[in-house]
Amino acid sequence: MWNSAETSFEFKIPDEVDGHRVTVWGNDYPAPFLLHIDRSVMSCGKELLPDDARIVPLHLTIHIGANLSEIRAIEMKDLYQDCNDPQVYYQILVTIHCSTENPFFYSENGKLYQKNTGTMIEAFYYETDFR
Repeated sequence: MWNSAETSFEFKIPDEVDGHRVTVWGNDYPAPFLLHIDRSVMSCGKELLPDDARIVPLHLTIHIGANLSEIRAIEMKDLYQDCNDPQVYYQILVTIHCSTENPFFYSENGKLYQKNTGTMIEAFYYETDFR
C-alpha cells in the first residue's frame, strides 16, 4: 500500500505468486497494488482542473517480470483531488522497468511497449514526459 506521505514508491509485479505464474494485469484479476492516498480524494481528468490547481507529483516505479503477457483495462491517467485542500491534485507519474526475458513487453526510457508491434502502452502518465 502506498501512503501519500511518501512521494515515491516502487512495486514489482512478480513472475509467480504462491507457485502460480503472473500473466495478466488488470480487469477481472486482482490489482497488484493499491494506491491509498491518506486523505479523502476524488479523481478527475486534466480537462476539469481549475486554473488555480496545484499538481503534486507522486512517483511510481513498476518492475514487470518475465511472465506478464497481457494487460487489461489499466488506466492510471486520473488526477486525484485532495478533498481537504481543493486546489491540490495528485498526479501519478510512472516509470516502468520490464524484464528483458519477457517475450510480450519491453521497456525503454521508463515506458512500456508491446514487443510484437512496438506500440507504447498509453495507460499511464510516464515520468519521462514530465521532466
